[in-house]
Amino acid sequence: MNSPKNTPENCQGFALVIALSLMAFVLLLLLSITTLVQVETQSAQISVTQNEAEQDALLGLQEALGALQVSI
Repeated sequence: MNSPKNTPENCQGFALVIALSLMAFVLLLLLSITTLVQVETQSAQISVTQNEAEQDALLGLQEALGALQVSI
């Protein structure tokens, strides 16, 4: 009986499968990191916009309070 042994052809095929699997894993990792960076960037931009809105509201409140104090 001839059983397949570790011939160079079998080793090359195995190495190809491992190499392709590693490349697919690296691609998946790269896509995950890209998505994470994009989400974090959007989150930071939303936070900045929210802080600006809060500061604008506080400024408007102080101006209104100042106008009330002048008119009294």
